[in-house]
Amino acid sequence: MQAIIVQEPGPPENMCLGQRHLPVCDEQNTLLVQVAYTALNRADTLQRQGLYPPPPDASDILGLELSGIVCEVGPGAEASRFKRGDRVMSLVTGGAYAAYCLVDAATTMAIPDSFPLRLAASIPEAWLTAYQLLHFVGNFQPGDKVLIHAGASSVGLAAIQLVREMGGVPIATASTKKQHLLHEMGVAPQHAIDYTNNPYPSLESAVEAATEGGGVDLVLCCVGAPYFGQNLQALAKGGRLVLYGLMGGSLVPSPLDLRVLMKKMLQVTATTLRGRPCEYKARLVERFWTEERRQKFVGGVKNGREKGESFETNVCRTFPWGDVALAHAMMERNENAGKIVLAVTPSLDER
Repeated sequence: MQAIIVQEPGPPENMCLGQRHLPVCDEQNTLLVQVAYTALNRADTLQRQGLYPPPPDASDILGLELSGIVCEVGPGAEASRFKRGDRVMSLVTGGAYAAYCLVDAATTMAIPDSFPLRLAASIPEAWLTAYQLLHFVGNFQPGDKVLIHAGASSVGLAAIQLVREMGGVPIATASTKKQHLLHEMGVAPQHAIDYTNNPYPSLESAVEAATEGGGVDLVLCCVGAPYFGQNLQALAKGGRLVLYGLMGGSLVPSPLDLRVLMKKMLQVTATTLRGRPCEYKARLVERFWTEERRQKFVGGVKNGREKGESFETNVCRTFPWGDVALAHAMMERNENAGKIVLAVTPSLDER
């Protein structure tokens, strides 16, 4: 089968279309899926550079999510929920940049017939990550004020919509050119923080103004070290900081006074999704992919951006998978707002 091959760790140009063996669907509760679309994640760019190796039991082919058509069903009760020809999307530990991918049935979700496969490919990693951060790790409660860093990223946009769905207040950061997306997703003007043109002297003071001095209950941060101290200052008493990325670096600038943790009784948790066991991801899928949410995604396609009644996937660009180097370069220049999708076998969307 065809697949995107990383010839050697390095820049985007080191990727090309090549040949790999077709996966065999003989393991318990597995499905072989013909891939229609896959989507980019920061982890893909890091793995391509040799900075983020896949888990020991994962495919070395890039790609953490996909949509497509089931073409073989393996043994097991979980797999028996599916049949050949089913339209699905799946969260995988690797292998999605390929014509066919072996997926775990427990982390695979059926797609409504009216929902495009192109949009479905953008859901698993971003939306399941956002749901995990809020509900499995961050102990989100209705009414919480949630500071979402990189609010115009795919995870950020998903988190904004989930916070609003569950009765919370999203406060999000984005650059000047991406502020419009925050407003379109329902972030109030006073809760949209422009980190490239911030009228306040610090993130902490911007959050203080947005919350009228009360601080936020939960922070979702993928930036890491540069904002670590300010995140702590922005939290209200008993607040929670969830760290899920280190895009800005891992070494926290000194000085950092740990007394703020004690005084406010704060919680700091770091998490990833890729390395979690399948059982954990299966629970995540079960709780997230409810009939109500399926219909909200369908509503987003039919009705446009009617906030609170539908979800928007926010696919910003679709590349033919032969142009994967251009797609990676776009992400590394931080030009995307939302998801970048790769079309592998787009004709499957026409079935």
